[in-house]
Amino acid sequence: MKVNLKKAVKKLAYGNIDFFRPLYEAIINSIQAEADEINIEVNHYGIGDEQFINSYSVKDNGIGFTDENIESFLTLWTDKNSDKGALGSGRILCLKVFDNILVESQTKTNGNNIGKKINIDFNVDFQANDINGDGISIINSDSSNSYTKVTYKNPTEKYKNKIKFDIDKLKKGIFFNLLPLFIEYNNNNTNLTIKINDEVWLNAENIKSELSKYKFEEKEFKLIGKNNIAKEFKLYYTISNDNNGNIKQFYAAAYRKIKEFSKIVKIEKLPNEASGTFCLVSDYFNDLVDDSRENFRLKENENNETDEFPIVFPNINKKLKETLNSIIIEKFPNIKDEFAKTKKKIINKKPYLRRYIDKFDDFTTTENNIEKEAEKQFNEQFGITKNKIEKFANEILKTKNFNKERYDEIVNNFTEVGQEQLAHYFAYRQT
Repeated sequence: MKVNLKKAVKKLAYGNIDFFRPLYEAIINSIQAEADEINIEVNHYGIGDEQFINSYSVKDNGIGFTDENIESFLTLWTDKNSDKGALGSGRILCLKVFDNILVESQTKTNGNNIGKKINIDFNVDFQANDINGDGISIINSDSSNSYTKVTYKNPTEKYKNKIKFDIDKLKKGIFFNLLPLFIEYNNNNTNLTIKINDEVWLNAENIKSELSKYKFEEKEFKLIGKNNIAKEFKLYYTISNDNNGNIKQFYAAAYRKIKEFSKIVKIEKLPNEASGTFCLVSDYFNDLVDDSRENFRLKENENNETDEFPIVFPNINKKLKETLNSIIIEKFPNIKDEFAKTKKKIINKKPYLRRYIDKFDDFTTTENNIEKEAEKQFNEQFGITKNKIEKFANEILKTKNFNKERYDEIVNNFTEVGQEQLAHYFAYRQT
């Protein structure tokens, strides 16, 4: 099967792709290839603070490009490793960031099966349909070891001369984008060593040490959707009273970060300018990731449960919101008193919003957002009441019938909204 790669890149690799997304994906691929040692090489040019990355590579000691792996590479949307979250389109995504992807691999000799040395030059003009196609070189090569090295070079115009070399920022990016991987490896005492430019960065001990700095905790919840299908979710979180106010919050799937929390659940700030990291994972998410690896196929505002998507995001976010609030109450025992003071402050300034502000119990938002949301609800309620009155009056004119129960309901609501409008008027005049 031939694929128009230029078109595939436009269709599949849409949106803003993180420059290091191919790096994160390559690390995951190495893990899936049973590697326990990974070496990342970052090439850069320039001097001082003006050093830019022009390529990077990932070499592992995994099983190498076996015949099965080559076949998988040549098949768009292959099912290989789909149970581990692989989508079968990662190499297309990489061409959004780099013009050239070079694969060098060696498989082991096993009995009478001689090992093979494989080289692949993958780019938008790659048209190989099988192992004999242009861009692929395979020769017999007897070896007792196996490895794969993937080099990403020649950044596309969007990234050329744009990404500065910062080793600390790179390490932090890898650590947090693959946070679920490191937490699981630490919990299972799985052996893994990651080097950067031949220097050990993370290994079994370092991962444990790095994670101990953050003291990650866990909270789990379960949701039941269509046809009583149950899915489990786990929230990894840590909160630090460092006065930096740095908050990382994201959904993750198949060991990697996918996207930031939805606006409806996003924590705007933590008390005392505390910092926090919140990572929600679930096997359910593995089936939802789209080809960009930056989003889900299930839309945030989709409310209809289906056989494919038995649990919808509004329900996930509702439970996530409850969980986040419970954590904040637990970590900051005085938050309820402080929140009550914040609501009272807004009510004193805008008393006509009292009815809407009193209902707020979300400790993850800011004073400004509470006020904005209350104003929004106030205006919506006024519009609803106005429409009800107009509709009721038109029905009376049309039918000559008067429904006392509906009248009482509208009048009661109108009285409440009217009082709020009056309070709003007084506040306006006072201003």
